[in-house]
Amino acid sequence: MDFDGNTSFSKVVSLIMTEGEDLLLLPNPATTSLEIQGVDLEYATIRIVDAAGKQILQQTAQGNKLDISALPAGLYYLTITNNQTTSTRQFVRW
Repeated sequence: MDFDGNTSFSKVVSLIMTEGEDLLLLPNPATTSLEIQGVDLEYATIRIVDAAGKQILQQTAQGNKLDISALPAGLYYLTITNNQTTSTRQFVRW
């Protein structure tokens, strides 16, 4: 229910989690860089959004290290998309 008393429903989104998703972000929390492990990064796109959902970064993967030193301290979500797979993990930059 909204402030004006109206009710509306959001679109339902299906999420399929597959066993064996091994995406690891190390170290976590991190200060300067993240090492990405457990996923194929060839032709992958990396996307980072902050806790408010604002996109901070989107780039093609360039190796398994990601420089996060320019990010302000906070909570972030890193999503890696390659071929038909999308994996998301949370990390803390401090």
